[in-house]
Amino acid sequence: MNKKILSYSLVLFLALLVLGNLYLNFTYKNKILPNTYINGINVGGLTEDQALEKIKILAPINKKITLATDLKEYVFNSNYFKFDYDMEETVRMPTYYVVREIF
Repeated sequence: MNKKILSYSLVLFLALLVLGNLYLNFTYKNKILPNTYINGINVGGLTEDQALEKIKILAPINKKITLATDLKEYVFNSNYFKFDYDMEETVRMPTYYVVREIF
């Protein structure tokens, strides 16, 4: 009797696991998974293009950088440091680590 209950429980658990995986794959196909943040901006549930537009609007590249100490503040132009921002790659990164195809 206990073996039957254990077998049914295992089958039920595996079925729920597969159904949950199917739900996530179909619900978020071509979308970034929920609760994904880039620089504090929630991009979960958005497509890559939508997330890129949202980041460009809400997180513009700062043109001036301020370094402050107790005695003095130093203001630099961002070109001085030669920063390289690749927003497209940053937005694509969360979708690379999720397997989208089941079969």
